[in-house]
Amino acid sequence: MNLPAEGWEVFYENDHYSSLNSEWVDLPDGVLIVIIWHGYHVPGVRQKTLMSGQDYYYFHDSETWGATNDFSLVKDFPFKRGVWVTDEKMEDVQRFVFEKLDNG
Repeated sequence: MNLPAEGWEVFYENDHYSSLNSEWVDLPDGVLIVIIWHGYHVPGVRQKTLMSGQDYYYFHDSETWGATNDFSLVKDFPFKRGVWVTDEKMEDVQRFVFEKLDNG
C-alpha cells in the first residue's frame, strides 16, 4: 500500500513538471525521475518517494501511483513511459533533482 500522495514532480532530460501547475494526463512520455510528495511527518521534513529506472510510471489518485516494468499493472491507469539515457545524462538529471530537493 502506498503512502497517500499530496503531489508529484516529474523530471525529464531538459524539463520538469509539478502537480502544482500540471495535470498528469497532459505530461509527455520520456520520464527519468518521479518524486511523490507526502505529508509532513516530522516538523520541517517532507516525506517523499523517489522513483526512477522503470518503463512505466502511473498516477491515478493520491493512493494509486507507482512505477513498474510490467505493462499489465499500468494499462488501466494514466501512465507515462520512462526512457533510458546515458549514464552521464542521468547523473546530470539526478544532480538537478537533488539540488532542487536540498534547496526547497
